[in-house]
Amino acid sequence: MRLLQGIEKQVREQYKGMPTLSKQSKKALVTAWPLIALALGVLQLVAAYWLYESAQVAGVFSDLAQSLSAHYVGNDTGLTATDKVTMYLGVALLVVDGIALLVSYPYLRRRLKRGWYLLFFGILINTVYAIMTGFWARQVGFGPLILGFFGSVASFYLLFQIKDYYVTTTAHKMT
Repeated sequence: MRLLQGIEKQVREQYKGMPTLSKQSKKALVTAWPLIALALGVLQLVAAYWLYESAQVAGVFSDLAQSLSAHYVGNDTGLTATDKVTMYLGVALLVVDGIALLVSYPYLRRRLKRGWYLLFFGILINTVYAIMTGFWARQVGFGPLILGFFGSVASFYLLFQIKDYYVTTTAHKMT
């Protein structure tokens, strides 16, 4: 938790001086955030399952293409070991993020700081995922990196706007 708090402090410094949302907007976001986290958590886990299944199929076809290419052409083609590791690491990151979002739901409903930190952790995981796919997944290009960067910047901004609405130990009533 100390590591996460240290990272949070560094990221928070980047958002000092940014325009603030209205009190009404903050309240609406705090009210909606638990349901958003629940929906995104489910979607992340579904996406992870689909990517895992796709990686399995891609692996089979890649192995077939590689053996045919080696036999008839004399060189290797298909997915490299780095490609395969990247695919499965991406699936693992999506699972971790999806679980963090689902676990954050009850804490966010009670306005507990633990839920806020789970959302922060989820945004960090998404940032790592965007960097990984942007740099390591050679066929994807830089689109996921750019979208992931803007998504992370916007998510961190919104998250820091509502941090004061979450408390450490008991339910918090919005004022």
